[in-house]
Amino acid sequence: MQDAEFGVLGERVDAGLVVTDEGGVVVYANSQFVALCGLRGESLTGHRLDALIDLPASSAEGGPVGVSIGNANLDMHVYGIVAGHHEPHRLLLFACSHESMKCRNLAERYGLSPREGDILSHALEGMRVESIAEGCGISAHTVRNHLKSIYRKLGVHSRVELMRRCQDSAGAEDKGGR
Repeated sequence: MQDAEFGVLGERVDAGLVVTDEGGVVVYANSQFVALCGLRGESLTGHRLDALIDLPASSAEGGPVGVSIGNANLDMHVYGIVAGHHEPHRLLLFACSHESMKCRNLAERYGLSPREGDILSHALEGMRVESIAEGCGISAHTVRNHLKSIYRKLGVHSRVELMRRCQDSAGAEDKGGR
């Protein structure tokens, strides 16, 4: 993969992405990763990743690793790749906030579609139907239909009940229950 290809990938994934060279220097970080780090508008390119993140040396490839960056608690997945015969190894880290990961787990547990999971995430952030529609590139009517489906699958009747259900489920998950 070339650096330009990381940019294309980085803007297509629904998570933070940072790529380093073999020496741990950031060669690419997408806007989601920069925002998760609380560094809006700043570039991470050229900085050493270990100056930002205390990544455990024992982190298994692909497995989630909990890290803190500033005020953000993130779940990161570590992947090593070989970019080609003449190119160095690179390390990719996909990062999601713990809340985002909990929302994804909840969506999976209740059988929500990927789009319903997106709508759920936005709804739990307190976004209005019109804002969700604009952000997802769909109509407000479609958002309302997705919300009805989400409510039905989670057994709730309002946004308040939805938030309570999600908090209760996340609390049970944190304690190891379901």
